[in-house]
Amino acid sequence: MRNDSLWFTFFHECGHIYLHGKKMVFLEDGKPLSNKEEDEADKFAADRLIPLQEWAPFRSAGHTEAVIKAFAKRLGIHTGIVLGRLQNEKLVPWNCLNHLKVRYSWDGSG
Repeated sequence: MRNDSLWFTFFHECGHIYLHGKKMVFLEDGKPLSNKEEDEADKFAADRLIPLQEWAPFRSAGHTEAVIKAFAKRLGIHTGIVLGRLQNEKLVPWNCLNHLKVRYSWDGSG
């Protein structure tokens, strides 16, 4: 798992609790969900990781490695989180700059 995915998932699930209450149950069976609650939780996660007032002007900037690093440093977040959002929004191709992310391994295999 990569650091961008881990933190997005964490805040996505926090969004469900915060926005939809602790008593709602969300089961995912591997199929993409596209309902209102999922969209709200996605927005909650994205905005917690990178506030909209910071993200909106950055979206239209050139997305070089140096620009991504400077933006992440200014916000105090990891470059992988910035890159993951850029890739998710199709502003940077999925196969570019992935060395800016951290990969976690739970079994010790790297």
